[in-house]
Amino acid sequence: MLKPIDEVELVETVRRLANTNTGTTQNFTWSICWKYKGQTVSSRTHCLSTLEGLKFVAVEQILRCESSSNYTIIYLLNASAMVVYRTLKEIEELLPASLFLRVHNSHVINKQHIRKYIKGAGGSIKMSDNCEVPVSHLRRDQVLKELTNIKA
Repeated sequence: MLKPIDEVELVETVRRLANTNTGTTQNFTWSICWKYKGQTVSSRTHCLSTLEGLKFVAVEQILRCESSSNYTIIYLLNASAMVVYRTLKEIEELLPASLFLRVHNSHVINKQHIRKYIKGAGGSIKMSDNCEVPVSHLRRDQVLKELTNIKA
């Protein structure tokens, strides 16, 4: 790629690299995004590949993430959602464990936006957007342990 960087060309280059080399692409993609167009991007901001292109998202703005096959739906505080070309496992590895909790095979939630735990077989968690996220029976004990350790 040559300067000046064309947004369409950048997206296509990253997408092409992602399809050819799965091992190191993730680090390559992030390093491009940190320096993209000279923007100052904090380490708590991630660059995500979506249907529309690359989007910068502050970690604090992520409410929850939901698996959708090989994609992940990321729900944000402003009530918007985006589909990301990464598995939930990949997204979970990018997010700080101090802020996010895996509560189900299909759900990762932001601990700062938990409002209530509802008892049941595995239970569920009511989030600040009034969404109810199921808790896996197998993860219930770990989730309850984490919830009792959250400091307000």
